[in-house]
Amino acid sequence: LSDGVQLSSSPALCLAQNGDVHLAWSGSLFDRVHLFHRRFDGKEWSHIAKLSKARGKPNGVALSFQNPKTLHVAWMDDSPGNVDIFHKQGLPSEITEAAHLEPQDVHDFYNRGVSWVRMRELDKALKDFNEAINLDSHYTKAYDDRGAVWLEMGEWDKAHENYTAAIRLNPKHANAYNDRGVVWWRKGEWDKAIEDYTQAILLKPTDAGFYFNRGSVWSKKAEWRKAIQDYEESVRINPGFERSQNALAWLLATCPVPEHRDGKRSVGHATKACELTNWKQGPYLKTLAAAYAELGIFDQAIEWQSKARDMVPPPMRADYQAPLDLYRAGKSYRQSDQK
Repeated sequence: LSDGVQLSSSPALCLAQNGDVHLAWSGSLFDRVHLFHRRFDGKEWSHIAKLSKARGKPNGVALSFQNPKTLHVAWMDDSPGNVDIFHKQGLPSEITEAAHLEPQDVHDFYNRGVSWVRMRELDKALKDFNEAINLDSHYTKAYDDRGAVWLEMGEWDKAHENYTAAIRLNPKHANAYNDRGVVWWRKGEWDKAIEDYTQAILLKPTDAGFYFNRGSVWSKKAEWRKAIQDYEESVRINPGFERSQNALAWLLATCPVPEHRDGKRSVGHATKACELTNWKQGPYLKTLAAAYAELGIFDQAIEWQSKARDMVPPPMRADYQAPLDLYRAGKSYRQSDQK
């Protein structure tokens, strides 16, 4: 009955005095939330209509008839930072308007593409992003999001082409530089990835993810000090970013260069990463085990590594067994010096 309109709340039904059934729900159309209405006259359902000028981001709709001509509709607006209840009344034909279920303009195509991405319908998303760009060749966001789809599909060159187009249209688009850096990362082009991540940081120095990404490349290049500095900046900006907490802890525990290791700090950051993920991520428990091993507390290292091994899928367990054997032998884990 929703005819492709994505639901965002439970529907509401009411029976009119003439026997018609009225149905209303809040839902997403082209990534915009509206209130929708349909009527069943005993033979067929009417076309979908929108409640005209429904304020806010509607949710939680209720319906009721006062008399044969007056339909009451109430809904909650749960826009961020603003929760209110609204009401409209009148004949259904007076308080509704036509709902265009097919895209009407470039923004509709783009927004529907975003919805397809959320539903993991990547081919459909590409089709809509293509149409948006055909209608407006300067639509930066469409290039950016199309690049993200190609990246997820493993089409590195196509992703690179779209991110480059987004940067050409908006040279201050920090996210596009970061995303193109991810393409270089996937292609193993470390220096080019560093260049793009650095530009993203210059444009937007408050994004913890940019520092994490650059730190990961520094680590690949065995530039340990630079990697640690970027991870530290990332957790300073956002202490709740568990990936940076874990990455910093791992490097402090396992770096092949002794001067960069710090078991006590590593335990602190690894514990934070585990807390942020409710102790349910095997790789983070593995990091905590390595941190305790660096401190020489091997009973704790064995305990946490055993839990980490048992938590990951069977094909990964061999990789988790090797560090456990080291800890049982009273040895710490070291990642190889990639230089």
